[in-house]
Amino acid sequence: MAVFIMGTSILLISIGVAVCLFALREKGMGKSVVEVPLHDLAQIWLKYNNDVISLNETADGVDALYLKKRDGDEETKDAIPSRNTPVQGGPLMGLLEKLKPYEEIFVAQNADGLFKELIAELDRFGHCSSVVTRANDSEAVELYSVRDSLSRVPLKEHSVGVTNKIVRLLEKTYHDFENHIPRAVIAALSHDLGKIPEYWASGAYNTYEHPLVSASRLRELAGNAQIPWIDEAIRAVKDHHIHTNNQFSALLKEADRGARGLELLRFSGGLSVMPMEQWLDPSKLVKLLEPHVNILKAGKWQAFSFGGIVYCNPGFLYEQAKSLCRQEKVLDLAVIYESEKESALRRITGILKQAEYIPDLLHQNYYARKFEIAAAGGKKRFILTPLRGEHFNLQELESRKTGYLLSIKEVKCL
Repeated sequence: MAVFIMGTSILLISIGVAVCLFALREKGMGKSVVEVPLHDLAQIWLKYNNDVISLNETADGVDALYLKKRDGDEETKDAIPSRNTPVQGGPLMGLLEKLKPYEEIFVAQNADGLFKELIAELDRFGHCSSVVTRANDSEAVELYSVRDSLSRVPLKEHSVGVTNKIVRLLEKTYHDFENHIPRAVIAALSHDLGKIPEYWASGAYNTYEHPLVSASRLRELAGNAQIPWIDEAIRAVKDHHIHTNNQFSALLKEADRGARGLELLRFSGGLSVMPMEQWLDPSKLVKLLEPHVNILKAGKWQAFSFGGIVYCNPGFLYEQAKSLCRQEKVLDLAVIYESEKESALRRITGILKQAEYIPDLLHQNYYARKFEIAAAGGKKRFILTPLRGEHFNLQELESRKTGYLLSIKEVKCL
């Protein structure tokens, strides 16, 4: 097998050298240069668009992350296609067709060459998983509950999905959205390049965080091309998993989440997609909270009642909202991405406030505030979310109190 691959590589190199010499000879003879449209150039790129395996840590190393022979398949002689194999169907070809009307804009912004490089990159390596399951990658941690399903989605398919999403978002965001398409497409296609095993496993980028590896790889592919917005695209790639106030970075982040939502629906088995404002029923959330109020476990509590108010650990409130989401058989990325926890809590308490489940103690757009509890052993301060007691069975809750909870004398806002 190794001899075959080496022979094939030497043959390809020889052909490449011959083509280059022929081109130089033609140029020297004074023949005109033929300009080829962007979509026609797609025919000299790569194939293998349709398959992917789950990304798992195996003893076989990086090579084991790629597609292997399956029962009934012919032997795969080269698991990683070369850069000179044409795109044949699949999501990348569909994207090339969709972007045909914007070729001149890519050329005008000096981004056509980078676009070709990214298509070639994804067609060559994009059959790997779209999820890195190594624990030292932030996305693998925050998508832990669904990463097994998402690992079945090929990188090239996910990248194209994000690209389609961000183009639609551009139409809603910018009046002259066509001029923003090259920047958006480049950012979307490159945002997860750091998940390619050859890059994150190489150690060459001094980090396992795929957004940072992706941004570095985009910088390398851009080279010295004078692309006016390349720094903005690189910034968006770098920031697409963290909180950002930058509008373009936020668009890439939203497109990434939207594509993930559609991918998860393929494996959801009867789940429906709807915003939190539709599935979060305050009365149902209270029923999930009630069994835990005034319960001490190893001397710790998650919620307690005092003076007609139930005080809740905001992290516990978030977890119960997630439980309600699963109970309602709903897919909502707002309670899947751990990095969005604070944003989700603001939405949760906003819904509760509108339904008059939150007392006036909590300020607008706050999901919690600091309270001082005076009890046995002195005073302690906690960050808590207050809920109106009339929505709970307070009499039953009060009868549960033991130990520390019985000794609480005062709860004061700070």
